[in-house]
Amino acid sequence: MSDFHSCAWNVMVSANKRTELKYRNVHPALKCCLGCKQKVVDRSIRQKIKKQTTLLELMSDNYEGFQFQSIADLTFLPQSDFVVASEFATVNHPNGRVTVFGQKGEVKITFPPQDRGKNITLYGVTSIGNSDEHVAICTGDGVSVWTVDGRIVSYLTHATVHNCCHVASLNNGLLATTCMTEYEDRLVTIWDPRNGRITSQFGSRPEVLEVNPLKQLQRILVRDKDIRLPWFIAADSELNVHISDRTSQCVKVFDSRNGRYERRYDIAGVNNRCRKGSLLPQGICMDEDDNAFVVNDLTNTVAIFDRHGEHVRDLSMEESSPKESKMWSLALSKYDKVQFPQSVLVRNQMISPARKIALSMSRRKPQAFVYNLSFCKHYSIGF
Repeated sequence: MSDFHSCAWNVMVSANKRTELKYRNVHPALKCCLGCKQKVVDRSIRQKIKKQTTLLELMSDNYEGFQFQSIADLTFLPQSDFVVASEFATVNHPNGRVTVFGQKGEVKITFPPQDRGKNITLYGVTSIGNSDEHVAICTGDGVSVWTVDGRIVSYLTHATVHNCCHVASLNNGLLATTCMTEYEDRLVTIWDPRNGRITSQFGSRPEVLEVNPLKQLQRILVRDKDIRLPWFIAADSELNVHISDRTSQCVKVFDSRNGRYERRYDIAGVNNRCRKGSLLPQGICMDEDDNAFVVNDLTNTVAIFDRHGEHVRDLSMEESSPKESKMWSLALSKYDKVQFPQSVLVRNQMISPARKIALSMSRRKPQAFVYNLSFCKHYSIGF
């Protein structure tokens, strides 16, 4: 092995060890059930049924007031840690809806967005920049920018954009969306919300080599850079976009500045070490160190990857989530490294700042929950 590759491997291994240290003893603890008001349950009764149910089931089955009408996509507002949920339209509920939740799960505001007086359906949602003022929401044929109190700011559309499903905010102020469109090489669109223009489009489909209409089969050539089913999307600090490819069963990474394919990863490894059957990606988000959190639909867990795409560990919410629930979307609260550059010293132990993760669940009654992530005591952000 050359000195260069040896050095690069050492850097990757050391980074992976730092991530393992960061998430080695992390434990999710239920904080609140979004939009759900828990009824008063007698303590003795709760003790009797403790073995048969969980606190989460008590909260989800014994509440009044707000209910989700469909599965929600989630994002955190960076300053207040409020959670914003967008719900798509269904047959029973033909209008989309945006809801802002406070830190205790209470509803702050909810509104059905409209475009020129007409109701619209909604998909992915993300906060914009480091401000709590605006959110961007996918609307199928583009992206709309709203204030958190329900006022439209801009509506971004283009003739080549169809089935725009999920969105991520980049550090340079741009927005990246995934689209399931018939246009080739335009599965990912980069928008500038300041002028409403598209800065670039990239992402190719597999090449069709042969079609047999009688057997309803086709032979395709799938390259590493091809995106077969673009779904959720997230962005890291280096302006790369991480895309959940459901059909390829991995996460694919592209440079948003030039559309260049960078790598792919799953539970088994990176690039050639990827193995189908180890990951079925759903929701995805990134932390401040570019570690990726990915919902694994195969195991109903959250898989954590380091910045190189190496799998670190899984987070399971089985102890606090109903058995019939399936994870859908997730969001991670942001951490201000400038304001809090490292962990704090408490009783001669390094305690890392609290972080929250929000998860939406698809079940008979769609719901969303916020968990506190308790980190290992010796973890420090300033490595």
